[in-house]
Amino acid sequence: MNAVDFISMYGLTFARLSGFFVSVPLFSTRQLPVMHRVGFSAFLAYYAMFTLTEPIQMTNAFVLQVVYEVMIGLLLGLLINILFFAPQIAGGVIDLQLGLAMASAYDPMFGGQSPLIGRFYYIFTLFILLTSNLHLLLIDGIYYSFQIYPPGQPMINFTEASLMMAVKVVTMTMMVALQLALPMMASLLLVDLALGFLAKSAPQFNIFAIGFSFKLIAGFAVMVLLMGLTLTGISQFIPLLQEVMHDFMLILGEAS
Repeated sequence: MNAVDFISMYGLTFARLSGFFVSVPLFSTRQLPVMHRVGFSAFLAYYAMFTLTEPIQMTNAFVLQVVYEVMIGLLLGLLINILFFAPQIAGGVIDLQLGLAMASAYDPMFGGQSPLIGRFYYIFTLFILLTSNLHLLLIDGIYYSFQIYPPGQPMINFTEASLMMAVKVVTMTMMVALQLALPMMASLLLVDLALGFLAKSAPQFNIFAIGFSFKLIAGFAVMVLLMGLTLTGISQFIPLLQEVMHDFMLILGEAS
């Protein structure tokens, strides 16, 4: 392998990995410095380069190939990132039920406002991801993409399959969010019914004064009791990341 082939292969693998680590959860957090992400991508690109079996010819459109590889990495990371919105959506629904929607504060991790319970669910999901060593699954997935769709291939014409892929990811996100939020929603509905019966049976009580505090205490108590169920739901959600990455690889492989 001469120097030109090495630079072309390394540049394209580094471009895809850079795009992936810019958008994928956990590695794209603002708490991780940009220089660390660049260094991590450069380190992994050296080993990913040896998964390529055919040399890449550097042409006049090499810059466009680099941009295209960055877009492939960004797209793969964004698909996974969309799934990671599920815990935040579930937490936002629970915040609305608990009356904490107005307490959403600025979150430097996301660069904007985020629901309190949603932030807790998101961090809890990342904690499970790390303790289960499933973050290595993300790295393995981007390595596998170099075998299915090596750099330097013609640009893909994303058609109906890619549209169905996007619809599937959004549907899975909403279903996971509903499954995570449904136990708390049902429990808080019972609390609302109990407060309604109390307001009818004992009108002398100022339900509007004590209802918010009671609902908040009951909500956090139910959340603690349902923590095992939440843990199970999040544990079943994480393997969906592998399914999304696998489906995206199939689209790349069929289009190549």
